[in-house]
Amino acid sequence: MEDLLRQLVIRAESAGGEEWLRSCLTLPLPSVNTSASQLGVLEPEPEDPVINMGDVEQEALEGAEQDVLELSATVDPGLYAPEGEERPREMTSQKRQRKRTRAYTPPRRRSARRRAAQEGSQSRGGSLAGAVREQGAGEGTSNGPMRTIVWIVGHSFVFWAKQRAAERCYSELLGLNNELFVIYWAGRRGMRWGSLMSELIQKQAIWPVPDILIIHLGGNDVGKGSTLALLREMKLGLVRVRDRFPSSVLVFSEIIPRLLWTLPEFKYIERIRKRVNHAMAKFLGSVSGFSFRHTELEGFIAGLFRDDLVHLSDIGLDIFNADLQAMVEKAALSVGGPCHSL
Repeated sequence: MEDLLRQLVIRAESAGGEEWLRSCLTLPLPSVNTSASQLGVLEPEPEDPVINMGDVEQEALEGAEQDVLELSATVDPGLYAPEGEERPREMTSQKRQRKRTRAYTPPRRRSARRRAAQEGSQSRGGSLAGAVREQGAGEGTSNGPMRTIVWIVGHSFVFWAKQRAAERCYSELLGLNNELFVIYWAGRRGMRWGSLMSELIQKQAIWPVPDILIIHLGGNDVGKGSTLALLREMKLGLVRVRDRFPSSVLVFSEIIPRLLWTLPEFKYIERIRKRVNHAMAKFLGSVSGFSFRHTELEGFIAGLFRDDLVHLSDIGLDIFNADLQAMVEKAALSVGGPCHSL
């Protein structure tokens, strides 16, 4: 009874409800068996009572319900078959037909830049497979293994390291297997970063293309100008080296501190050195290379330097050559090549 009264109140408060209520009051009393729907009163539903949404909203809701009913009548009953039961074969054939008539989407074309990068990486992987590629005549025989070509380019540290290696038991091959590696040294005293490309172009004319290219430069450049300008020059130089030697593994031998930089008037150079090394270590990954830090030469130990407080002593050169050997082995491992030492 309360639900019917609530329905009457809602209907009377709607548009035209007052006239409807007056017309209802003029009607004769219905019999006991007369249903509420004959009086124009909606029977309440047990769970979802009717909510007054206005005439326009009520019509839209009824239209949407009708659309849902029509759509549900068109749904294939086999689509929602109970688990364990097979769907009708008509469903399978319809699905197969949709696959046949599905629009063809052509594959996306690779950009020229991405295609060149992928081809370069494939050629680099192919040419360095095993990191044992022979370059030039006299580096191997048709029946023997092809050796990995290593270039070591740098300033006076590389110049003196080669001479020290020739005097030691590990020789200029740095203790590596001479059947697997051949090393070319290009150390020029006083060399700066700006001379790198000209030096490489000159050596490329007479040496085989390197599989591993180690660069030890920058120590003669720090503190000579703007640090940002130096970093731009070094990064641009490595990009040019990558373009010229796309199949080579690039290794940046980080700048080694000098005992001279411990003096008060040169301490700022040591701060610049750390900043440059850190920036280059982050950049090397973008040119498919890596940076190597000389941790055992960073303690400012007097015995590792000569009297000029700049160049490495014999002990310091031995440590430096051991680091060079480690760079070669790491670069060879990065491409799956040999790293055998004697």
